[in-house]
Amino acid sequence: MLIYKHSGINLKDGKMGLVNARLGKILRKREIDSFGDYYKLVVGDETGQELKILLDAIATNQTYFFRENDHFVYLKEQILPELIRSREREKSIRIWSAGCSSGEEPYTISIVLKEHFPELSGWNITIQASDISTRMLTQAQNGVYQLKALDKVPYDLLSKYFQKGVGAWEGYFRVKKEIQKIVEFKRINLLEPFDRTRYFDIIFCRNVMIYFDFNTQKDIISRYYDRMNPGSYFIVGHSESLFKMETRFKYIKPTIYKKSG
Repeated sequence: MLIYKHSGINLKDGKMGLVNARLGKILRKREIDSFGDYYKLVVGDETGQELKILLDAIATNQTYFFRENDHFVYLKEQILPELIRSREREKSIRIWSAGCSSGEEPYTISIVLKEHFPELSGWNITIQASDISTRMLTQAQNGVYQLKALDKVPYDLLSKYFQKGVGAWEGYFRVKKEIQKIVEFKRINLLEPFDRTRYFDIIFCRNVMIYFDFNTQKDIISRYYDRMNPGSYFIVGHSESLFKMETRFKYIKPTIYKKSG
């Protein structure tokens, strides 16, 4: 209940093995004998730092570049050309990668923009990348990845947008500054109110909603809608759907929805 209250993450019975494995590492490091004792430590920490460590451990999600690549194909072929036409006067596009984990998703979006839309060079383009895990955000900001995270990156893009590590960094790759510069990383708890000064043209929230119960999903999706410009796109993961949920989004195709206007 503590995790659910502060993050909305619904840890069903099937997730208890994951919980035991991840929290077990913390208990061993802290030399704490039981989960009950660790619970007391978390709720008794008035700084909130121990709660952040707990949420970091639970919320960590494995991902990689160009995951569920059909979304990036659709972004390139349909969404961005449409937005370029409709936003010509403002010359501004805002994208939100919600639940960005270690940063592969927002950097993939940045690569698509850089590689296929040179006409956007004079535009105000920002990618807000958020996660609840401060540890994952730190890793994302560093922009350094092992080769396994880059397995789906075409070879020509790998050499074009990544720096290969040498010596002690053999087997690692760093995202180049030109890809990093339009990505802004920020810790956001999706249960908390969103920034009312920001509106988005595209929101990626993939493989995140599966961790929430139905009512929490409805609430978050409704608040996403309120923070989006007319004609904007909302993209969820392949294991997710808004099919049984009453929302204001218009269905475009599986996993892709649009705000009318």
